Amino acid sequence: MHIGLGLVFAFMPSLTFLIGLSAFLLGIYWALTDSVTGMNRGLLAAAYLCGLELVLRLSRSGLPHEFVKYAVALILLIMWIRSGMRIHPGILLYFLLLLPAALLSNGGTLEETRQLISANLSGPLCLTVSSLFLYKRKIPINHFVGVLRWLLYPIIALVTILIVKTPDLAEIDFGYGSNFQTSIYGPNQISSILGLGIIIIGLGLLLKLRLFKWSWVGLIIGGLFLFRGLLTFSRGGIVTAFVVLALVYLLILFSSKVSVGLRVRVILFVAAGIFVVYNLFQYTNDLTENALFNRYAGIREGRQLTAETYTSGRSKIIELDWDIFKENWVLGVGVGMVRQHELKKDMRLLPTLNLPACLLNMD
Repeated sequence: MHIGLGLVFAFMPSLTFLIGLSAFLLGIYWALTDSVTGMNRGLLAAAYLCGLELVLRLSRSGLPHEFVKYAVALILLIMWIRSGMRIHPGILLYFLLLLPAALLSNGGTLEETRQLISANLSGPLCLTVSSLFLYKRKIPINHFVGVLRWLLYPIIALVTILIVKTPDLAEIDFGYGSNFQTSIYGPNQISSILGLGIIIIGLGLLLKLRLFKWSWVGLIIGGLFLFRGLLTFSRGGIVTAFVVLALVYLLILFSSKVSVGLRVRVILFVAAGIFVVYNLFQYTNDLTENALFNRYAGIREGRQLTAETYTSGRSKIIELDWDIFKENWVLGVGVGMVRQHELKKDMRLLPTLNLPACLLNMD
């Protein structure tokens, strides 16, 4: 069904507005009416919205940019209140400590300032509410598998859109940087959500979670996620996926509570995974005429890049952020204002920072 929805969205993107709004309203209804102690389908709707976010953004659905974060936060907030509002001080303190910095935000106009605060605090707000609701909450395994499924479905629709909307790969000039032609939307974001899909399928296959009726369906979809993730030329999402899977596999191998059978399964799974990933990487690399290998190896025009260039200036940004923190460790510099301070410290970062126009004009 979601492959079909992806085809529909590719040609009629305005329909994503209805899907996004329907998922939100259904989630609110479930959160208000389902059992607070049993399986509340509001959690399924929240997962679905998370997977749907980039579909809504690349389709320009008309919903607000941060719609999904606020929608998920509201659904889980209702469920948290209905379940007794168990408060974990550390989780709550995390968000409260971020709020004073909002007083220092200045985007030039009231609307720009509101956008800065909303864009930068909507994520922490969603994380805080999610953590408060899920902290030490026991979820039946079948309900948990359902949550993973509902998270995967819209990502499958997203991949379908990418396949339909991307130009013929033979016509794309693959350079060194992230590729917007194969991503349609931001390569970093697409790579990250596809990496999440790889993690879910990788763990699902290993732990025999029934994500799909047949295991081979999961293998094909996982392969598509990896293939399209590699084509974005954005390394973060793919590398993160394999780091997460590697850590989980190591934890299983060295856990005293794990059976010998599961350890053997991990070893066999890793061996098969290395074989599949290697061949898929080679196939994709051939399609890009070795540009993919150069991207991951950090080779540009035949020369090995320095660490700062390889990370697209991120190592320098980390250094500057640490200096800014040491200078403003009590209140910070204002929500959404750190990039302006980074730019003041080092103008060479201008090409790597996506700053609002109002901040570029400020003294």
